[in-house]
Order: sequence, then C-alpha cells, then structure tokens
Amino acid sequence: MMKTAVTKSCGFTLLELLVVVVILLLVYALLPTVYANLVPSRQYEAVSRQLELELRAARTRAMVTSKTVILEFGNEGRSYSSDAAGKGELLPNGFAIRLEDDIDGQVKFYPDGSNDGFRLNLRNELQSTWLISDWVSGQIVRE
Repeated sequence: MMKTAVTKSCGFTLLELLVVVVILLLVYALLPTVYANLVPSRQYEAVSRQLELELRAARTRAMVTSKTVILEFGNEGRSYSSDAAGKGELLPNGFAIRLEDDIDGQVKFYPDGSNDGFRLNLRNELQSTWLISDWVSGQIVRE
C-alpha cells in the first residue's frame, strides 16, 4: 500500500491579499484629508509662538539695553518689525494681527520691563489667539 504525503500550504489566499490591498487603499485615500487638517493648525501654532517670542524678546532687549524698544505692526496687520532687531516679519497668507484700541500700531517696551499694555489678536480663517500684556508687570499671556 502506498502512502500519499499530505502537504500543508504556507501562504496567503488571494482573498486575504485583496482585503489587505483594499484596506491600504482606503488608508491612502484618507491621508490627504487628515494631513490637510493638520498643516494649517501646525502653521498657526508656529506663527503664534513666533509672535509671542518676538514680544518677549523685545521686552528683554529693552531691559538689557536700558532703552525703549518699539514693536511696530504694519501692512494692514500683515507684518511686524522691531526697531532694535532691525528686521521685519511678514505673516503667511491668511494671517492678520490686530491691536485692540490702538491707533498708532505700536507696542513700546520700557527699560524697567513695563510696556504700554496691549491686547493683540492673531487670527487666520480657522483660529484666533489673544496675546495680552499687563502694562505694569510687562508679563505676556496667551488666551
């Protein structure tokens, strides 16, 4: 009597491979929408932090140099520059800065650490952040 060998197949069926390919295609199709939602949020956070750092740096420069430092906002809220740093920053498209109750578009930081006191609004189409400073202490907080 002859014995026949039983062989086991080690591999995937065509159906299993097709299911995996469909899942990968669905994930690939959803990535652009997820990524598109993350990019503006990340860009907004980066611009907001950069503006906050510039405000803090202007205050520090005023205290270190014992001179008044002026941060000006121009170009209809699309740019800002510091007289002490000697450079200006242009905001990305869709971003704008507004100083509340301000007519000259400037924030002055004094050598004792104080400033004029301000409420500054950074906004784009999706988000809005207030940077607020106490005129006596000069501390800047984000709301």
